Amino acid sequence: MIGFKIFLGYFSVALGFIAYGFYFRDIFLKRTKPHAFSWFIWGLITTIAFYAQIVKGAGAGAWATGTGSLVCFIIGFFALNGGERRFSCLDWVTLIFALAAILLWFVTNDPLGSVIVLSITDVIGSTPTFLKSFNKPDEETAKAFAMHSIKFFIAIVALQSYSLATWLFPATLACVNGVIAIFIISRRNGLSLQANGTSRLQKPSS
Repeated sequence: MIGFKIFLGYFSVALGFIAYGFYFRDIFLKRTKPHAFSWFIWGLITTIAFYAQIVKGAGAGAWATGTGSLVCFIIGFFALNGGERRFSCLDWVTLIFALAAILLWFVTNDPLGSVIVLSITDVIGSTPTFLKSFNKPDEETAKAFAMHSIKFFIAIVALQSYSLATWLFPATLACVNGVIAIFIISRRNGLSLQANGTSRLQKPSS
């Protein structure tokens, strides 16, 4: 059973790198313009959550979180050059929440409270990406978000110790990424139908 979970851990990491590969491709091709502050916040959040998983014995199920935290920071740096760089009040609020999670862990000496705060913060921190996906759905990579959703579901199965502190954060990420992917695709389809409808109305009758 441990061997199977280790296999799933490797698989979740590999799936994550494939997803990030699509995302980096679209960044280099200027198709995707990530929100810099969101990715830096996600990097900080996932780093704390990864450490919490390790402390609670998550084992191979934490690998996807650990590698994801590193790549989040890398994407954030790329976004500073060509992505969205405007920082809203919401961006600073999510950063404060992330720092509060660190303080909470330090005060209570228990990562559970921090994981709960981080999970809530991740949902809040995703708001800029939702807003940008609504206005500019072609600047986000739906395929990457969908694969990350699957990756974290696999990572949950790969966990070697199940507790709220180990599965809550990856479950949140799985759901958030899945919803973002569906939202991007739905928005693109809606705009496409709207454009087609407008073109039919403008087409002169014979």
